[in-house]
Amino acid sequence: MKKCWDYSLVYRDVTNPKQTSSGVDSTNKKGVMLMFTLYPMGSMNYELFSQESEQKL
Repeated sequence: MKKCWDYSLVYRDVTNPKQTSSGVDSTNKKGVMLMFTLYPMGSMNYELFSQESEQKL
């Protein structure tokens, strides 16, 4: 029997640079997502935890 669904737990950490008039900053986004995939229909994502912070360089 072929399995027609799947799930995964994903951790993401993304840093985006940002140019401002006072210099260079960066925005950090961290989060955990639960992903369900139903192969005939596609996938669905749900963000369990998200944190965003700014950093001066």
